[in-house]
Amino acid sequence: MALDLVQQQRLTQHPDQAIRERALALFAKPGDSDRQRIVDEYAAALDLPGDVVRGKAVFERRCAACHRLDGVGNEVGADLGPYAAKPRQALLIALFDPNQAVDPRYHSYVAALTDGRVLTGTIIDETGTSLTLVSPEGKKQPVLRADIDELANTGKSLMPEGFERELSLQDTADLVVWFSRLRSPPKALAGNQPSLAGPAADGSLALTAAKAEIRGQDITFEEHFGNVGYWHGPDDHVRWQVELPRATSLDVWLDWSCAADSAGNLFVIQAGGEELQGTVESTGGWNTYRQARVGSIDLPAGQAEITVRPAGPLNRALFDLRAVFLMPPGQAPQLAEAGAREPKDPASLARYLLNDSHPAGQRAERIDATAGVAAEVLAVMVADLTPGPNERSRKEEYRRIPWIWRVSIAAGRRNDPRELCALLNVALPKPGEPMHDWQAVVIGGGLINGISLSGAWPRAELEKLLNQEREPVSASAPKSGSEPSSGDPLLSRWRRSIELAVAMADNEPTPTGTRYDALRMLAMQDWDDCHEQLTRYLAKGIHDELQMGAISGLSDIPSPEVAAVILSGIAHYSDSNRNLVFDALLRTPDRARALLAALSSGVVTVEQLGPDRLQALRVKAEE
Repeated sequence: MALDLVQQQRLTQHPDQAIRERALALFAKPGDSDRQRIVDEYAAALDLPGDVVRGKAVFERRCAACHRLDGVGNEVGADLGPYAAKPRQALLIALFDPNQAVDPRYHSYVAALTDGRVLTGTIIDETGTSLTLVSPEGKKQPVLRADIDELANTGKSLMPEGFERELSLQDTADLVVWFSRLRSPPKALAGNQPSLAGPAADGSLALTAAKAEIRGQDITFEEHFGNVGYWHGPDDHVRWQVELPRATSLDVWLDWSCAADSAGNLFVIQAGGEELQGTVESTGGWNTYRQARVGSIDLPAGQAEITVRPAGPLNRALFDLRAVFLMPPGQAPQLAEAGAREPKDPASLARYLLNDSHPAGQRAERIDATAGVAAEVLAVMVADLTPGPNERSRKEEYRRIPWIWRVSIAAGRRNDPRELCALLNVALPKPGEPMHDWQAVVIGGGLINGISLSGAWPRAELEKLLNQEREPVSASAPKSGSEPSSGDPLLSRWRRSIELAVAMADNEPTPTGTRYDALRMLAMQDWDDCHEQLTRYLAKGIHDELQMGAISGLSDIPSPEVAAVILSGIAHYSDSNRNLVFDALLRTPDRARALLAALSSGVVTVEQLGPDRLQALRVKAEE
């Protein structure tokens, strides 16, 4: 049986050294390492006549497993649409030297699991407890971090090298011709309306971000900043359509911002058959803009295209681009707003936290800065989300969710009534609307989880808050005996969100990390209303992360029945979930005595508890 290139690459990247070396010896071909030589050889395909129909068939046969284009294939690898507008040589490089400038988002990871399995793919989702790999065939593979023995970033593209063994020169010519007939539509973004640009009375053209065609993966129009940001990949680019009454020579000016740690990337401006290349300089920060002349171009009469794109691999992000100005020689653009600009703090924080070009560690350090403005930050983080069945929308939602969760759980730990009320107002589904995954993450994984970690009982804290919701929320305690009113909007939305969580927790297509959050929400009901559903997830064979959600939810219920229920599965829980049970049983003296009884009867062992928990058990059981 012949192995395809993807299967061969898995074996050559296998964590077992013997398997890896054997695969490399079997699959290596003379000259395989000289990728540039292969690219040069296949340049001959660009001179051959191609056929569009055959080209589409080549794509379906060789590319559709990982890429989707023109309604064909799977969205696993990078968006190939931009190659329709690139020089044809760029497609040759992508085909035959895929690791020359691989986007870090599409790096291939190898996960060696504790049960002996080895998974390969790109990471499309991750939480504090799990991550999801998507294989080259498009199969999503969720896995708990506790089950990963080793996770290695190969530093290479999920797309394997070696397509010269599967594509003839004629195949390549057909594929290139098919690509050249395609051009993906620009993104539809709030505040961005591409339109034909013409010269002003003085002959200048102002090509603003709001009027650009925007194409690429993460690249987007940031309406509240008036720029094009999130330039993370080599395919990200913007284009303007312009029309001139006569041929003319114009100076090209950029209006951009760039932080020091992203400076040094190369950009290219393509216009009227000419190219200008330059290096992005730091402006001192993402909120500080500069304007500078980068060269001049000759434009023909009639319509032309102006394109800005990266000119090589990107370190972090290219820049934030507000405009390109085409000016008569010797003139500079006159800007109503130039130089430094300081956006409101919550918007700045939200933008920083969601910007993947900044190191995750630095962003995590900024979470504390959201104290007191967490709701405002969250509102900006989700303002332009359009969750739904569309795969691209789901990917963007889950790209943001880890940072939405960090903001929310930090607020939950602070347990400040005013802040919690404001966050609930942002996150609770509006009447008649569904509960999106990010909302469950905020409520269950963030606020409820955070309050519990602070040592308080989440339901008691949140009900106290909701009971005084008719009055301006303050840090003071509510009046004794106050009762919630069914007409209180926030309280009504809260109750409905719990009803929606009941369905979400059992919805198998929902990612397990989000079902975990929904399970935490179930525990905000009375014991009789929720314990049967939560207890089902304690059974042997249930996904560990779902068991974790059920155990955590049950732990948040101050009921005497909880101890026996969560101890019932102690023999088949994973180590991490067993420790979660022990921590839950150490929350109250009554539970601690139940744990002590389980220890005495042999249901729990001293080795399982460990010395620290054993000491804590002695103290708590004596209270």
